[in-house]
Formats: sequence, structure tokens, C-alpha cells
Amino acid sequence: MRIHAGLFEGLVRPAPDGDLRPALAEGWRIDRSGRVVTVQLRRTARWSDGRPVRSGDVAHTFLRGTDPALGLRCAWQMYVLGGARDRHQGVPGAALGVDVLDEHTVRFHLEHPLADIREFWALPAFAPLREDAPPARSPHDALAVPASGPFRYSAVDPGERIELERNPYYWDDAMPASPVRYVVGGDPVELYASGDIDLAPLEIRALDEVDPAHVTRIPEATVSYLVMNTRDDLLADSGVRAALADAIDPEELVTDTRSGAAPIGRLVPPSAGTRAYLRASPRVARRRRSGGRLDGVRLTLVCTDIRDRVAEAERLADQIRKRTGASVEIDARSYAGQYTAIREGTYHLSIASWRADYDDPLAFLAEHVSDGVAGNQSKWSDAEYNRLVAAARDEIGDAERHSRLAAAEQRLLDHDAVVPLYSWSGLWLQRPGLTGVVHRAAGASPDLRWAVRT
Repeated sequence: MRIHAGLFEGLVRPAPDGDLRPALAEGWRIDRSGRVVTVQLRRTARWSDGRPVRSGDVAHTFLRGTDPALGLRCAWQMYVLGGARDRHQGVPGAALGVDVLDEHTVRFHLEHPLADIREFWALPAFAPLREDAPPARSPHDALAVPASGPFRYSAVDPGERIELERNPYYWDDAMPASPVRYVVGGDPVELYASGDIDLAPLEIRALDEVDPAHVTRIPEATVSYLVMNTRDDLLADSGVRAALADAIDPEELVTDTRSGAAPIGRLVPPSAGTRAYLRASPRVARRRRSGGRLDGVRLTLVCTDIRDRVAEAERLADQIRKRTGASVEIDARSYAGQYTAIREGTYHLSIASWRADYDDPLAFLAEHVSDGVAGNQSKWSDAEYNRLVAAARDEIGDAERHSRLAAAEQRLLDHDAVVPLYSWSGLWLQRPGLTGVVHRAAGASPDLRWAVRT
């Protein structure tokens, strides 16, 4: 996704301060309903072979993305468009809410208003692909795919490296777009220490191996929480869930504050896009209800088999054992194994993390509605919660939207289907002489279009 974001320009792009500014879209108008958006494309925008970017390319991107024959995993991100869900699910005659008005004007018909449409346009899935672009069936085929972003491919060596160079037809001459080389495979810490790379993601367990002056912490739109399988007869009992939730102390779980993890008492973490909502709803929090003891109860806690996550699961299990008397067995699996257990419902408890695709409180709360959303791992179902989230989604005014979201979040916390644990910060190794790297809380990050090495 990070490479894709540099090759294919979205309707908006991240500025050096992280804000989203017009890119392929020179401007747009939103009607009073908040559901019809007319976009004027930048007439100077060109593909990397010099051909202009046209409205047909934009429409093609969404038609392609919702084509059920392609089976794109990110197609659900386009469901905000009218008819996108039906088209992707193969409903006969489903029409997509995208109209080409002329070569440089396109109109979107949305299913519901958006608090900030720029956050959706910044998603890689929304970046236009050229209508006549050849399919990339191999890594080398990618060299022939026209790019619209600040970069284009210069070399692709599968399993070794991917190199990008400046797109000579990019519309913004002021953009640095310095050449970038991505190294595929290898240990990031070793590659950084040897000088082979200037920027790399860093895992918590490697913090002691690096110079702290080279570590950058980036707050992310990410939250970790404990999931309770409400399909299980035991955990369908709200009293059992309350006892387990009361036993958990997020403060005790965060043993290494250098990681940037911060204990949290709600499902919406602090980030740039959630700041206004959190200020408007300061009283939302889980309420302790003295659920009681669970002596003799046997539980299974599923987690991934990564060392740090297993250690975290052990700390969580110890809290439950000590404070409820329940027996907790850790079942550490691969990612695929964990989600098989979740999908099949063959577990009691699970540790989950959710990194929002867009930076907005709705991105965290909509994951727990009971209409088949994949993120609702607990399978908790509540009609009032669904109603509040839907009402907030359709609301244009911030005050009423925040009020409904706060009521929904409080209701979710009161039912203990999920228990918030902590919010995240991403850790990055970054060379001191590397400037202009743009990190954002959500979406494809970091963005290297402004990066310069001195």
C-alpha cells in the first residue's frame, strides 16, 4: 500500500503537515444532503506516459473495484458509494453511483454523508487507475502500468528490491519525489545499522538494539481490545462478561511505555481525526459492575503466536485467574489459525487489534454492528447500537453526530462484548538526515513524496 500510494495519486494527497489537500481533484462541491459530490479534476494531471487523467479513469476505478468477478478484498471500502455493495455482491441491475459529466468532471452519489470525504479519497483503493492500463500479471508487468503519482517504477527485482523514480509528468513541479529504493526481506535493524536503508518499521522487542535518537513514535488510529465470544453459551451471559471485564486492568498490561502503547478505557483511541469527538464525549467509559467470581469456569484465550502477544496474553490471563478464580488456557496460533477460531466460534476470549482505514470515530464503532461486518468478532448483536451507529453515519452536523456516536460507544462498553486495552503508536527507525517523511494515523503511511535525505 505504501508503494501504491506513491505511484497512484488520489483525489487528495497528504501535505507535509499530514493534512489532506487537493491532488487529482482540483476542487469539489457537496450538496445540502451531503450525499452528492461533484469533483473537478486537475487539468494538468498526467499519467507517467503523458496522457491526461480523465473522468473515465476515475469511474473505471470504482467499476473495476466493485466487479464481483475480480473479488478485490478492499472492495468493501467503496460501499460508501451508492449501489457499490449491491454491485459487488452480484445483485442484477445494480447501478454504481458514479457519473462522468465531462472529461474533467465526475459526480459521486453516496449512500450516506461523510464527516470528511477526504479521508475516504485518501484510501489507496480510491486512487484512480487508467481505464486502458494493461493487467500486471507479474512483478515485471508493473513497469508498464502508467502511474499518476509523484513516482513511477524504475526497477523491480522480485524478492530483492523495488525502485521508484520521479514521474516526469507529475503535475506538481515543487514536489521533491526523490528516488526511493524498497528492500524486500531481511532484518530491518541489521539493514538500518549497515546503512542499506534509512527508514524501517521497528518491533517493540528490538528497542534495546537501536539508538533511541533514531526511533520515531507515531500515534496511530489503532486500538487493542479483548473480544468475548458471545455465541458461546457461557459468554452469552452478561454477568460472566461483566466479571471478566472487571478483572482486567489495562494499566498493568502496558509493561514497556517506550512502545508508545497507552492504556485506554474506551474503544475510540486518541488521534487527529477523533480529537473533536473525544472532547465532546469525555464521560464515555466502561462502568465497573462487580460481576463476581467465576470459580471452576474454564476459558480459552486465543492469540497470535508472536512472542510479545503471547506474553501479553499471559498477563491478561493472570489478571482473570487472580480476580475471578477462572482457569484460562492460552491458545497461541498463527494469524490464520486465530481467525479460523474466531470465524468458527471455537474460542472464549481473543486479543484483537484494529487499525482504522480512515481517521474517524465511526471507523472504530461501525466495526461492531451486527449486520455481517467482519470486524464484529464477538458477534454481539444489539438493535439499539445498530440504530445509533446508522443515525450517526447519516448525520451531517457534528454535535448531533458526536452525541449519537457517544451513546453507541457507551452502550457497547456497557455490554462488555469487547473490553478496550490500549491505543498504539507505530515505531520507526528513521535516519536523522531524512526529512519530509509524512506519517499519518490511518491509511497508507509513511508517505515519501516530500522526503529528502541530507
